[in-house]
Amino acid sequence: MIYSPGCPVFRSDDGALLEEAFLVEFVTSPAPNAGAIHRNSPSFIGMIEPVLRERVSKVMGLAAHHRCDVMVLGASGYGVFRNDPPAAAGAFRELLAPEGPFWGRFRKALFSMLDTSESLRTYNAFREHFAAGEAV
Repeated sequence: MIYSPGCPVFRSDDGALLEEAFLVEFVTSPAPNAGAIHRNSPSFIGMIEPVLRERVSKVMGLAAHHRCDVMVLGASGYGVFRNDPPAAAGAFRELLAPEGPFWGRFRKALFSMLDTSESLRTYNAFREHFAAGEAV
């Protein structure tokens, strides 16, 4: 895991140069590579979801330690690493829900993901775990 504080953002979502940069903090943490595990180490398949949950928990713990109040999270390896979107969404939900260890710790948690599939499998997994407008 890598914690990078004070990173300047100087472009908007559409790529336009901002008049004034603002600073953000990044936490970089790889998701388990489920595709490689399925291909090369099938005896470890049962460890994918627990490791995914542990890594998500560590990212949130590090953000909480540094008093971050807003998080923009990725979907934890659902793309090239082939992790299961419902399992990833469930891990985030379990940690952020009222009974979870990070309930109320963050003012806002947003998810940023690209889902170009016809079924919108990843988007729908997160939508099902985090109903629109539901506070966590």
